[in-house]
Amino acid sequence: RTRVAFDQVWLKTDFARRVFITAGQQRVKWGASRIWNPTDFLNRERRDPLAVFDERLGVNLVKVHMPWEARGWNLYAVGSFDDAQSPRDIGGAVRSEVLIGTTETSLSAAWRNNQPQRFGVDMSTALGIVDMRIEAAMLHDLETPFYEGPVDFASNTFPTTYSRQDDWI
Repeated sequence: RTRVAFDQVWLKTDFARRVFITAGQQRVKWGASRIWNPTDFLNRERRDPLAVFDERLGVNLVKVHMPWEARGWNLYAVGSFDDAQSPRDIGGAVRSEVLIGTTETSLSAAWRNNQPQRFGVDMSTALGIVDMRIEAAMLHDLETPFYEGPVDFASNTFPTTYSRQDDWI
């Protein structure tokens, strides 16, 4: 089956070759891992780790990129417009990528009205000929239901739902 979809349509400009602005539908992937990216806060869909190709389409963003080339560092500020029906629905995110020696460490944060607050850290480094990567994310105000309790078909007992909306997960 053939299908047609826009993956990327964007405009790019810069200010004095120091601040770069990209607006439109663009591909973005945050996080160091190749299979599981808990810090990839901007994509609408999670990456399928079993797929040969990443078929996710770009997302509607305004991205401001401020590189510090002498140090190998990058700062990003992002406005996310996907599914925004009003200005209150526009999401935001920030990310810093810091290179120290051969280790890159990134800190990320994302927020959007009626969605969990998200914070993340990821690192990548070389250990000899092996690339080491690690990621972790924390979420707050998560509305996903959680379940607790036993399952007993004989007495018709099933787990009950509870909220962890006030917890940091």
